[in-house]
Amino acid sequence: MLSVSPSAGLSTSLMHQRRRNMNQMSVSLERLSTGKRINHAKDDPAGLIAAEQLRGEITDKKALLKVSQYEQFAFWERESRLSLVQRGLNDLGGAVIESAGTLANELQRQALQQSAEATINSFNRLAPGVALGGLYELANGGAANLVDGDSLLAQQIIDDANRSTLIGRATVAADARYSDYEQRLLEDQIVIATETLSMVEDADFAAEASSLLQGQVLAQASNAALQYAQQSHAEAISELLDRIDLKR
Repeated sequence: MLSVSPSAGLSTSLMHQRRRNMNQMSVSLERLSTGKRINHAKDDPAGLIAAEQLRGEITDKKALLKVSQYEQFAFWERESRLSLVQRGLNDLGGAVIESAGTLANELQRQALQQSAEATINSFNRLAPGVALGGLYELANGGAANLVDGDSLLAQQIIDDANRSTLIGRATVAADARYSDYEQRLLEDQIVIATETLSMVEDADFAAEASSLLQGQVLAQASNAALQYAQQSHAEAISELLDRIDLKR
């Protein structure tokens, strides 16, 4: 008796093999096109969770880095302003010495006084909130004004303001150095997290190209075997029908 079931079973097995090979090709093609090993949750659930956590960490650290960079810019801007204040204080000291000299006349002292007041007023715009001592005493009518005030008191007030400004500049410089250290640390952490993310989710192009080629070869082999099995199955059925016809 002629049996056709083994051929039918073989065809089913070959179709399953072809489907697996086609799926393998599809996965490899997607990974090669996206550059990612994980494109769907089913690809690697644990890896997907780890990748999302790393992505969130990178986003947070980039935001912190941007804040730190802005703060450092603000530090250096403030240092620049304090530097201008200190330069102005030095100019004030020179004006005090000049006004106290015996060669300065009333008109020259008035001009120096106006210049000193303009300089002092600029300090409030350049560095608001900085304690500049009793500089208001150098204003017109003050005890240390440059027209008829106490020049020794004026110089002492300027020296105190200079010390206060130097302390402010030193504080700003220390804050800026810490901010710079913080930025370098954040940049290193971002690089490490990015490299780790790449290891978790990026595809191995060589491995996926090899897998794609293997899937293509196996799929072609499965197709050829399936065609042969289907042809053999058809021939077996035809032979069976011929025998039945002969027995009539």
